[in-house]
This record gives sequence, structure tokens and C-alpha cells, in this order.
Amino acid sequence: MNQGTQNVHIEYQKLISMGRVHSGYLKAMQYEKEIPLKVGQIKVMFPVKHKQCQNYNTFNHICGCLQEIKQSQQEVKCNLLSLMNQQDLIAAQDHYEIIQKFHKNTKEVTLFMGDAFHKMLRNPNKYLNHLTKQEYQELYKNIIKRSDAQNSISKKILTDPKFNGYDIIEFYSACHWDFVKLNIPMRFKNCKHVECFDFTSILFRLHNELQEEQKKIAEGQTNIKKTKFYCGIGKQGNYCDSWWIADIEFLKVELVVDLGFRDLIIKADSVNYKFIYDDQQNPKFMDLDTYEEIQNKILFQSSQRQQQKIKILNTFDLNQFQQKNQIYDNLQIIMNQKQSDQAKFQMQKYKNIKTSLSCPLSKGKLIEFPGRCLHCDKDECADLRNLIIEFFNQKQKDQNKKFKCPICQKDSQKQLFNIQPHAALYFDEVMMGLIIQNRDINCEQKELIHSGEDQLLNEYKKQHKISIEQVKDTFPTGQVVYNSVTCVSSGKLLQNPLKILICPEESRVSFSEFFRKFQQSKYQFNPDSPLLLCKCVFCNQNGIQKIDQLAFDEVLDQMLRQLPKNFVKKSEFIRYDFNKSQIEHIQNIGGLREIYPNKASSRGFLADMSDKDYEEYTKQFDVQLIDGKYQAQINKMVLKVGNLQVDFDKRGAEIKGAEEAINSANLIAQNQQFQQFNIQIQSIKFRPFRGDSQQSE
Repeated sequence: MNQGTQNVHIEYQKLISMGRVHSGYLKAMQYEKEIPLKVGQIKVMFPVKHKQCQNYNTFNHICGCLQEIKQSQQEVKCNLLSLMNQQDLIAAQDHYEIIQKFHKNTKEVTLFMGDAFHKMLRNPNKYLNHLTKQEYQELYKNIIKRSDAQNSISKKILTDPKFNGYDIIEFYSACHWDFVKLNIPMRFKNCKHVECFDFTSILFRLHNELQEEQKKIAEGQTNIKKTKFYCGIGKQGNYCDSWWIADIEFLKVELVVDLGFRDLIIKADSVNYKFIYDDQQNPKFMDLDTYEEIQNKILFQSSQRQQQKIKILNTFDLNQFQQKNQIYDNLQIIMNQKQSDQAKFQMQKYKNIKTSLSCPLSKGKLIEFPGRCLHCDKDECADLRNLIIEFFNQKQKDQNKKFKCPICQKDSQKQLFNIQPHAALYFDEVMMGLIIQNRDINCEQKELIHSGEDQLLNEYKKQHKISIEQVKDTFPTGQVVYNSVTCVSSGKLLQNPLKILICPEESRVSFSEFFRKFQQSKYQFNPDSPLLLCKCVFCNQNGIQKIDQLAFDEVLDQMLRQLPKNFVKKSEFIRYDFNKSQIEHIQNIGGLREIYPNKASSRGFLADMSDKDYEEYTKQFDVQLIDGKYQAQINKMVLKVGNLQVDFDKRGAEIKGAEEAINSANLIAQNQQFQQFNIQIQSIKFRPFRGDSQQSE
């Protein structure tokens, strides 16, 4: 603290000692999304108020220049350097206490039930608006009252067996449900691990379950059973088995706040994800930036220190770039912005990824803030701070050029003089989540190996499923009949069966077959080219456009596991008793018409093609390359059978104005040789082909 600041601090303490303070009003607020800790762009250190001011969110600095202080009826200008006005000033003690708690870079905070947190940036409708509801505010108050030092991170670090033998430990401030930055860290009282969930994530799941319960009650359902949700943190074979149900009274006694972790998060920069526990330091807990500043001074001079077992990732070195504040200001802007196509980025977590976590821009140092260029599609990423430096370096060399991604070497769309870093770069929240999710406690994490296929399958089994409990409600006898146990897409025996919810045939597809086609679509659901899994008329016309249009069939999966290894596919029906795990083959299907009525009318001619013929047919509508210069694509073919006109495209056949003739037309198309008819190409796309190396006009 310099001499000028010291003098102001003395003056400020005089106001407090004289009792000229205003306090208690912020602590009485139940929820305020945004409380500024600045005037304009200047961070306030010693906030004061005019004694008649009613605008409690406004700051003024005791040594500031002319500031406007709004009163209830009029506006008063207070010259804070003028002695004649000092008697009108009082210390804003609530604001001052908040400023002392938070990191020096913190400019805005969120207030909830008298407690201050870093400004919460989550979707208001989905997450933050729950904080305004009285029942959830009461829930938080009850949880805070019960929380104590026994549930603090310091105790968890010492008792978590996975940290045994390490003098230095790293951990992340990220919610282990959705990997958002933690603000209000909570866990269940029986959890033994360090990892936490954010309170807003808990409220989101709680609220959705309570709404679903109210919906069932409105529909007249009785004996509604509450679903058990398991914590599930941990590695395979060693998951936390703490559980909860969607009941506010239950959560009042099961949830606890990690007060120690909360204080650590508050003291650190709002963008900081990573924290360090060092048994040899005082304090033992600190954020990564503070820890690195200390280590830069110590430089591990003690040989005894170098022999310790150290669990820490080497990170970013700012010594090469003088404008540290410029980097962190841009880092904060980029991390706080939301991408316009958020769904597209979220789908990337389903990719199978094997990539280095060493930043390619910093001589192998490990990535702390994974970042990418907006137009880059590589799996590899870089530390966002290094990308910001690269941006400014390129801008300094020639601002008339376009920003070139250092990973994929592709140019952005705009020139450097016309954009700021946040218009060219983004913080990869998905990669951050994968790093946290797949981290290895026992060694330095230099490579990320992630199975998106396993993650998506687990999500289906946990979140998008037809559970045994649901089937029991539909089939009280415990018996269900299946007319097929083969994949509708591959024709092979089903494995990890997914039911196509939009299909009128109630078809099932193996998860592996679905994922193969999902990969081919580059992990995106495109409305113009939906995922085609079933060949029936409806599915060929609509296709899969959302993850939740498929559901894991828990009962069918249980039955498939009971089938003998030498099982041969049969055309007969199979009755399965899921209470007794018994399988029965049924030869006479006459009595099953009510369960499986004849749905032949919904089947198009594509459904009756062999896989080879189906592939050959749909291939005719793919993009074709002509002379290496042009791309052409057939949109539609027209077939005339007598007076009947049939339009064919990739999704099947359509008879305009003759819906009653669809079945007979399909039969004709099925039984005749397709080549013998006069085919006319009626609609065709034709455009220049733009290759990687050259462009043709």
C-alpha cells in the first residue's frame, strides 16, 4: 500500500470509528444478480455514500473527483476533496467488507441471502431465476446453518485416499455435473471426496424433477415413486454411492456447503479454475496464480524440496508478455461470453479424442485454460492466454491481415484491425470439462484420452432411458413381447438397444450403429439432413434431429443379456418376463395382434431393400464430383407408372395428390426392375468445387 493509499485508509477508518457508517442493507438482500464494485472502470477500494443517498448499489471513492450521488428526489454533486462536504459522507461498510474478501480483479458480485459470490453468469431462465424462489432460499438458509468445518475442503484433502503420498495437490473449482465454474460449492453429507456440485446445478435438477412430479399428479397418477439420484463421482469401480431424491425437506438435511472452498473461490480471480494444496506453505490452500508467484520467488532452491512427490501441472509463464492486465482482461471477456451456436459446441463432448494437453504455443507447458479459434475444427487446443498473445502479436505485425489460427493455419473472416480477441477466440468449456473429468490424480496429465462414445452411452443409460419402473407401469404383469431383437439399421442382433421414439414401427437400433452414423454426421444433428436409422416412410421423411428422440431400452437390454450365446435370429415373437428374467419363444402369434397390429401400410419400399441395395439407392443422391471442378447433387427423380407420378429422393418415395395409392406404388417399385423405367432428373444442385489446395470458378 503506497503512502497516498495509506492516508486514505486512515481517513476511512476514522469515518468507521466515528460511527459514520451505513451497513446491514446488503446482508438483508435476498438476491441481487449484479452488484458493481467500481465507479466507471475504476475499482473502488474505500466506498462511501452521501448520508441521504438511497441508491445502495452505487459506489463513490473517498479520494475521488466529482461524483454524482443520486438521492430519492434530487441529484447532489459532492466534491469529495472539499472539506465542507466531508460531514455528508458515511462509509459504505457492507461494500467495504465485500471488497476486502474478493480478489483485486473482481469488479462485480452476485448477492444471495446476504452472502456475496463472483458474478454468476449462468442462463437466468434455466438456473439463476430459481434463486428468487422462496422455497429454494429457505433451503439454502437451512443448509448454511448445518454446514461447518467438518465438511470443509481441508478435511476432505486429508481424508481422501486418492491424495495419499502427495505433498502438493491440485484440484478444480468446477461442478462435477456440468463442469460450470463453481460459485456455491456443495456436496452431500456422506461424500468423502473433494469434488463439489454448484448449488444452481442442484436447483436445476431439483426443479425439473418437482415439475415432472406435478405433471404426473395432474394426470391423475397415484403412488408416484421418487427417483434416486446417485452422486457418482469417482473412477470406474470406485464411484461415490451417496444419493438424493427430489425433495426439499430431504435436501435440507443431506446437503452441506463447503465453506472453506467457497472462501478460496472468492479470494481468487473469477476466471480461475485451478487451486493448489501445499503442505509446506502457509496458508496451505491458494489459487494457482498465487502459488506460481510464490514458486517463482522460491525457484525450488532446496534440494530436499525437489525430492518431494509433487502433483501439479506446469502452466503459463507471463514473463514473456509485459501487459499482464491486458491478457487477463481479455481472458475474462472471452470466458464470460456465450457462443451463438452453443448446442454445436456442446456436441463435441461426444467425440472420441486423443490429444496432447501440452500447449503448442508455450514450449510444452500444460494447458490451464483450453481455448480455440472460432473457425478451427482440430481436436488440439492451446492455452487461451497464449492465443490472446498470438492475436496481439499478429495484430502488431500487420493489422490489415486476417487472424490466422496457429493450430489449423486457417484465416478468420475479418481483418485484425477490425476485431478484438473475443471476436476470434473462445474458451472451450467442453474441453475444460473433459480435462477435469478425465484427469489422473496419480501422475501429470500430459495427454487427454476421452471416449465420447462411452460418455454418450452412459448418458442414455442414466438420463434418456425407458426404465424398468416405467415398463412395469405399462405392463403390470411383468411380461412384455418383442417382435424383433435385431437392429433395424444393420440387421444384426441388438446390443445396447435404443428405441426410436418417433418411429411408428417402434423400431430399435444398436447404440454402436447409431454412433457410427452420428460420427459420419460430424456429431451434429442437421435439420436439412437428419440422421436416418429406420427405413420406414415416416423415419425416412423425418429422421433423427435430437438426442432425446432415442431412448435406452432397459428391459430389452436385460432380456438380450439373458439370450444364449448360440442364439439364432428367428422370425417368431419373444415374450420376456422381466420380473423372473425368463424368455419364451412364441410360435403362434395370432393372439398378439392387439400388441403388434399390422403396420405394413407405414413401410416404404426402402424398408424392404437389402442393405447393399439401400446403400446403392441413397448413393445416387450424394454429392458427386465432376472433372475435379464441380459438385453436382441430384435432389429428386421422377418415375411415371401409367398415370401415376412418383417422386423419389434420398428419404424414399412420395406420390403427390394420391395418398391412397402409396401402398400399391411401393409394391410396384419393389417388384419391378428400377432401371427399366424412364427416369428424369428434375432438380439438381450444381456449384463450383472448392478444394483444400485450390479454388475453381
